[in-house]
This record gives sequence, structure tokens and C-alpha cells, in this order.
Amino acid sequence: MPEARVRAVVDEAVRHAADAGRSLQQEFGSPTSYAARFAPDAAVAGRCSAWWWTATALAPVALFVTYVAADGWHRQGAFVGLDLWFALCVAMAVAAWRRSVAGARSSGP
Repeated sequence: MPEARVRAVVDEAVRHAADAGRSLQQEFGSPTSYAARFAPDAAVAGRCSAWWWTATALAPVALFVTYVAADGWHRQGAFVGLDLWFALCVAMAVAAWRRSVAGARSSGP
């Protein structure tokens, strides 16, 4: 969930418990069980995944640059693995970004 939404939920719970004259624990149970009542935000989850795959795609690029800097430009067997690793990361990042956008549209105002 976005931080603003979490703050709103917590503020509402605090007000409700205060109005009832009970502690948060008495009114809502454990923080973990209370948090489980709320569905995760698909857009936020999608963005986290998308950023992770995007960052992971940089690793094979960095290795490629390192290999070229050390050995010069020529086709190496190691490049095939880097190509596949990069392609997988890019495909996963694109899919995650699409899920993030779809989640943002479905949970919009």
C-alpha cells in the first residue's frame, strides 16, 4: 500500500479505538492480523516488481561492459548467457510495468 493510505488506515483505527475507549490491540487484534484485512495495492506491488527487474537487467549490461573493457570487443561465449539473462530481465520488467499500469488504472479514483 502507498504510505499515505497506510497512514489514513492507522489514523482511522486510532480514532475508532479512542471512540470505543479501548486499546488498538483490544479493538482490532494483532497488527499483523489487522493488516491482513487490507488487500495489497496492485499498482504498488507491480511497481516494486518492475523496478526490481529493471535494476536486475543492469547486471548483465555491467558484466558485458567489464568483459569488453578487459578483453576488447569480440564475440565471446559468455555473451550468449548475458544476452539471455538480459532478454529475460527485460521481458519480466516490461510485463511488470504493464501490470503496474493496469493496477493503477483499476484502483484509480
